[in-house]
Amino acid sequence: MILERLKHRFCVGYEMPPWLVAMLDEAGIPYVDIRLHPIRFLDDLIFAVRAANPGIQAHLAPLALPQAVPHVAAGLLVAMGRYISQARIPHGTLLIAGQRRFDSTQIADGRFFDAEPQAEAIHTICRNYRAVVLKPHPHDPQHTLLHVAAGAPSQILGILGDNAYRLLALPEIEAVLTVNSGLGLEAPYFGKRVHTLLPYAISLAWQDAPDAGSHLGIGDTVLVPDFWRLVLGPHAPVSAPDGYRLPAKPNRLRIALDSFWNFHQVDTDRIPRTA
Repeated sequence: MILERLKHRFCVGYEMPPWLVAMLDEAGIPYVDIRLHPIRFLDDLIFAVRAANPGIQAHLAPLALPQAVPHVAAGLLVAMGRYISQARIPHGTLLIAGQRRFDSTQIADGRFFDAEPQAEAIHTICRNYRAVVLKPHPHDPQHTLLHVAAGAPSQILGILGDNAYRLLALPEIEAVLTVNSGLGLEAPYFGKRVHTLLPYAISLAWQDAPDAGSHLGIGDTVLVPDFWRLVLGPHAPVSAPDGYRLPAKPNRLRIALDSFWNFHQVDTDRIPRTA
């Protein structure tokens, strides 16, 4: 029924689930999938965008940010964090990041992820580090990964409620273990090793490394008419490009979406000195 409604149409999706993407691909129905990008520590939130049409995807690539942007932003946070923070954890510490237990990202093989069957593998990872700290998700602190890791035969230092980016900035944090949190995608920009237990729903690409199957990191250009002229042009009549771009403004999307998620604490509020 849903395919009959979508035939001969262009679909604009927001965080489309994998089953829907597979259905559209199989039926040859064109679409663009837009979602909030998991790299959240830039001057503003950005979008992750993928067009089903490889030609459109190629034309979108120049609108994406270069990968240097997250590298530079992470470097600034690391410098700031080390300047005003004093860690009380040893070098070689593993940070274990929890997630919402019943988020769609936690579905694997038709059921929500349970860390218990992977306890041995998780404990093995923990044993490779000098110490372990637990970072629960602020809206759901009970993820099974945290419970399993807490029982590892390692030096478990306890639970931390510190800002996530402050923790990533600390040289004492050597690596991150998570199911598939966005923190695991952000951590490499801070020089951290990452262990994940489930694959990510999407892969990411940047202007200097485009990929037809990956989501491009695009800023508020998504809001201007030229973006939509480019996306819709092969499928519907559109007016001529006008070249208009929004003037640069930090936090435009954060404010519009009321989604600061740890960032305000390192941008406008002072980071606490102790961990």
